[in-house]
Amino acid sequence: QGDPRMNRAVAARLTNPQLSLLQALRIGGFLYNSSDFRQGMKDKDILDIEGVSLRQRKNQLCRRIRNEKEHASGKKKGKSEE
Repeated sequence: QGDPRMNRAVAARLTNPQLSLLQALRIGGFLYNSSDFRQGMKDKDILDIEGVSLRQRKNQLCRRIRNEKEHASGKKKGKSEE
């Protein structure tokens, strides 16, 4: 389910919460041009090779991590238990 790279990024961050979101995304397999970071560009302006902004990827990663934690604790919002 979902992008395997994002699945790997979520797993990396859950395993090691000290990782930055960017580190987790890179471990997952998302590719960014390193020169963008040296130029002081903002997350919304840094695009991966698919043209998706770093801000969008970080938001998605945070959302997926939050969902995983809620699921693990049995507090999945908006879902009735079966």
